[in-house]
Order: sequence, then structure tokens, then C-alpha cells
Amino acid sequence: MKEKVWCSFGDSITYQEMWQPDVLKAFPMHHINCGLGSTTVGVSLAREITRPAFCADERMGLGAYADIREAETADAIRYQLLLPQKPDVVTIMGGSNDVFYAQRLGSMQDTASDRDSFVGAYKYIVETLLARSPKVKIFLLSAPWSMPLANKEMVFTLDECAEAVKQIADFYGLAYIDIFRESGISEETVKQLCQEDGVHPNKEGGKKIAEVVMRAFEAQL
Repeated sequence: MKEKVWCSFGDSITYQEMWQPDVLKAFPMHHINCGLGSTTVGVSLAREITRPAFCADERMGLGAYADIREAETADAIRYQLLLPQKPDVVTIMGGSNDVFYAQRLGSMQDTASDRDSFVGAYKYIVETLLARSPKVKIFLLSAPWSMPLANKEMVFTLDECAEAVKQIADFYGLAYIDIFRESGISEETVKQLCQEDGVHPNKEGGKKIAEVVMRAFEAQL
């Protein structure tokens, strides 16, 4: 039997690969890390965000990028494109950067053409995946809790972000994994479960995220 291909799609919390290895111990698959740090789900206008958004052709593998499996950012960071990997399973975890750098959260009334909003861009990603690969199993993960950035006002909260991801999952009938509420990463545990920046999980935090993902995989795969 052909080994399933799992693509984890996300920002630096995916790219750093602190949680995927523990999942793979319980669910052996061919894993391709499609994360890229300092990126947002929707199109950001913030000067701090210079790498392509999740919904961009150069992340999804669309248009001129349809036959490219690996690309490089302007600052020489290599990353994997999503659709050219032909995944059987996709996990999407985004929002950690959007809460500070998104143009807006948006609402479920937004469509897939509204890629200036978190919700609209997320819808675009999901609809594109389902259209190109109807049999793909998609899991939507909320972003984990993290420390607020100093002197940076939030566009929306992580709680609002998690609720939006849940609503998107419900709308498309997809599995929702509540990393924000179920991983145990919080203000009280941040020193034990996160790196010094208070944003990225350490190995122990990665294990906590993996436990939540594994419960969802066990129920759905």
C-alpha cells in the first residue's frame, strides 16, 4: 500500500518542526514540512511581512509555481510548496502572525476572493485544496497561545482567531483541532512549554501540540 503523504502547512510554528515528529511516531506517513516563518494566512500590507502569504501562488503551488516543489524566499530561505506534493493529508496552522499583521479578521460572509481578510484567505486555501484534490483529508488547527508582542497592537485576538478557524472548519465539514485551548500552552505554562520568545513551542510544548493532533488523527484517519 502506498504510504500516505502528509503536508503540514503553516508559519514558523510549523516550519520549526517541534510537534510533527511525535505525531509521526504514532501515525507513520511521508511528511513534508510546508511551513515558512514570518508569514500570514491572508495578504498582509505590514512592512514586517516580506515573505509570501499562505494564500499566495508561491506557497500553494499555483500558476507559474504549479510544477515547483521547492522555492526560495528573497532572503534565501528554502520552503516546500503545497499542491505539487500531492498530499493525502494536510494540516493547516496559521494565525500567530495574522493577529498582529493581518489587514483584518473578516467574517464568514467573506468569500475566497477576499484574500485581504484572514477568513477570506483561509476559505481560498481550503476551496483550492478541495477543488484540486477532492479526496485530501484536511485538518484545520488553531494557533497556540503566545505572548503578545511588545508595543504592537493586535488586529484581533488569538481567541477570535481560533473561533474563526473553527467556523471555517464547520462550514466546510472539516476536522478542527483546538490547539489554542487544548494544548495546555498558556501564560501560566509559557516558561515550561515555549522557547524564550514566548511564542514558539519548545520540545515539551511540541509534545503537547502533538498529543492534541494525534487525538484528532486517531478519530479521523
